[in-house]
Amino acid sequence: QEQQQEQEQQQEQEQQQEQQEEKTVADTVPESVAESQGVFSTITSIFGFGGATAAAPVPESQTAASAGDSGMSSNTGEGNDTSNSNSNSKDAPVVSAAAAAESAPQSHFPVQKEEEEEEEVQQEEQEQEVQKEEVQQQQQQEQEQQQDKEQEQEEMKEKKQKADDEAAEEDTYVWTHEQASKQLGATEYSEEQWSDMYHELGGMVNEQCPHYVAYFWPKLSFFSQEVIRRVEYLPEDMDEATQKDLQHFTRDMAYLACTWSLDPRKDNPVPGFANVTGEYMKMIRLQPDSSLDTPLLPNGLAQNTSKLMTTDACLFWTSSLFCDLGYMARDYQGDVHDEQPEDLCWSTIKMPPYGFTLFGMSLMDGMPKMTADQVGQEFSRPEYLKCQEKGLDEQEVRNICPISGHYPAGMFGLDWGVPPPVGSERRKQVNTCNKKLGNPDFTGLTSAQVHVANEGDDIDLLKPYVGPLLNATEGMERRQYFESLPREEAEKLMKQQQEQVVKALASAMGGKQNIDITQIVHMAFEQR
Repeated sequence: QEQQQEQEQQQEQEQQQEQQEEKTVADTVPESVAESQGVFSTITSIFGFGGATAAAPVPESQTAASAGDSGMSSNTGEGNDTSNSNSNSKDAPVVSAAAAAESAPQSHFPVQKEEEEEEEVQQEEQEQEVQKEEVQQQQQQEQEQQQDKEQEQEEMKEKKQKADDEAAEEDTYVWTHEQASKQLGATEYSEEQWSDMYHELGGMVNEQCPHYVAYFWPKLSFFSQEVIRRVEYLPEDMDEATQKDLQHFTRDMAYLACTWSLDPRKDNPVPGFANVTGEYMKMIRLQPDSSLDTPLLPNGLAQNTSKLMTTDACLFWTSSLFCDLGYMARDYQGDVHDEQPEDLCWSTIKMPPYGFTLFGMSLMDGMPKMTADQVGQEFSRPEYLKCQEKGLDEQEVRNICPISGHYPAGMFGLDWGVPPPVGSERRKQVNTCNKKLGNPDFTGLTSAQVHVANEGDDIDLLKPYVGPLLNATEGMERRQYFESLPREEAEKLMKQQQEQVVKALASAMGGKQNIDITQIVHMAFEQR
């Protein structure tokens, strides 16, 4: 009994202590939670506390009664059961308001769900914000790339403009008035006293230039391309001796292009010259690009030197325009080439049925003048298409005449042709070519006036050499004498020479000797 009383007292003390602790905890729980035992019972049952419910504190009287009952039944078998029951009751968890309060965090499930949903919303917003930032960064990168591209294009444009400006400043295509005057042999005296003559005669010559180019195009095409392929082979910084050799070769090619009888086409009016010329042109073509040696003409031609004469003016003009003519010819030729180097297409076509006609007269022996119905056919030469890809462009031919725009526009009141656009490939090619040749200083009119193949001075393509028909000293003396005369006396001298020319022209036109030169020129243009 004493032991049982001690156990009951100990249980009572422990119970009181638990009640005190429960009361302390209950004070910390929200009032709504402490007073809602039914809610706690439901929640605890949901979260696995079985059927245990929260119990109110046990009064002391009830505790003593329970102890008395236990003591009274201790001598019977039921006392032990009661003791066991109390013991089991002590070991089992007592769910009180305090215990329910301890499990209060489980009661925040709806709040947690809201927080989780809110966290999800915040996470989505953060992801959207990240995506937005990424899009903005990408757009910014693209914008920066576009700005860099535009800046690069602008810089390239500025560089190109600067290069074009520098090229324009350094562009030597149009020669100065002084350089042009030197080429033409004009002096301060002649330009002052005879400017009207330069204008009048220059206009007539310039009008005939396109017809000349069209008629003799096969030769101009061939020899100009022989020049530019050697020019392209040589460097710009070639030594002086090499440039002299190049210039000499160029003068030889100009002579061959200007000598009308040296034409490889069929129906050449000079017997035997077509075949000889064709074979000779093949020899030149078979030479390498590095060769600046011109083969000698066949000795058989020496017997007919009267057919091997040409004018100094033609050599000057052709040498000045070989670069322009050469690149123009290369463009016309295109992909049409002879199957074998030893072939020559130009020798397979015929010459026009008329001679080169000037002022209504054929200037070629053995060939009739151009008739009225043939006027305008110079640029329509379908046979040329056998040897080149493109036909002659009349406007381009006129642009290249009389000097392809190399002289300042309006000089002597004349039009000097249309130059290629500044910065164009053709203009650059011609500038480089002329620089290597040494133009415009290299070419110009000389006092020789007439050249032959065997003169051995400027032109040395035929042996034995006989020297120039008019040496430089005699030519200079004539010029100085002419320029020493007042205009009136010079005109008298010109009148005498004019009468001699009129007689020769009138004789060629049917014996009309009493006719003025201006009437002949006027009639010639009417016939054209």
